[in-house]
Amino acid sequence: LSFLVESALGGQAGEARRARESRDLAERLERRLGKARGLVQGLEARRSAASEIERIRRDGEILKLNLHVLRRGLAEIELADPYEPDATPRRIELDPKLTPRRNFERLFERAKKLERSRASVESELELARKKECELAELLDLVRAPDSRPDEIEARAIEMGVLEPKQEH
Repeated sequence: LSFLVESALGGQAGEARRARESRDLAERLERRLGKARGLVQGLEARRSAASEIERIRRDGEILKLNLHVLRRGLAEIELADPYEPDATPRRIELDPKLTPRRNFERLFERAKKLERSRASVESELELARKKECELAELLDLVRAPDSRPDEIEARAIEMGVLEPKQEH
């Protein structure tokens, strides 16, 4: 009798343990996936900002050419673009706390920073997207009805997308 009870309950206990392990692993993977998605969004924003380098540099040049018109306290200014005389005046945002010279220097510094960033952002974005896809695939595997959470966790750790679980 005890063998029958143990056989019946042991199967249920094993199934409950596997369901709990799957749920815990899915939660860990979901947290990692959320972080990976945030990283991808941040890198895409960085790449988008890098596409503004020429505009920022040109704004700096326009400010430099019109230094005599600038004064501290301006939040923005509209100036003609000497590189495109037929274009409408360009609206350039300024920091009212800075001197006119420091405002145009700041634009050149930002353009240089974005230039340095542009060199690495594509490779970083590629790696982040790869990690995002790997995590999503692992999460799908965990949610499958016949999943083996211990094997999936070992694979995730081996791939480097998940840290080993901390034992208390």
